[in-house]
Amino acid sequence: MKTRNTTQKQIIAEALQSLHGTHPTALDVFNAVTQSHPTISKSTVYRVLRDFASCGVITQIERPKELERYDDNPLPHSHFRCRHCHTIFDIDDTQLATLASRIGNTYGHQVQALDLTFSGICAKCK
Repeated sequence: MKTRNTTQKQIIAEALQSLHGTHPTALDVFNAVTQSHPTISKSTVYRVLRDFASCGVITQIERPKELERYDDNPLPHSHFRCRHCHTIFDIDDTQLATLASRIGNTYGHQVQALDLTFSGICAKCK
């Protein structure tokens, strides 16, 4: 999917970059954007985030009964979610990417995404 690069998309991409590693909600991104660009609408931010996710620029993290979050790291990786503070942390593990590839090869599937979340208590809350 090819889309035009607009000023609004650039502003939203910069906001995502400033929130790197926090796995923000769309509202978090909107709040970051409007600090310096108050005329950008909430619907624009939501639409651009959906477009970025559909193009593979970012990853959309969906969990039951929770707001969607966005990850600016589109490479295959898993997450750890703290049950106490609800922070989401990236877990980079090359063995997981190898596992996804092995599953594809073994069963003939085409693995397009890795969506694995560990949950527990993070080091800070522990």
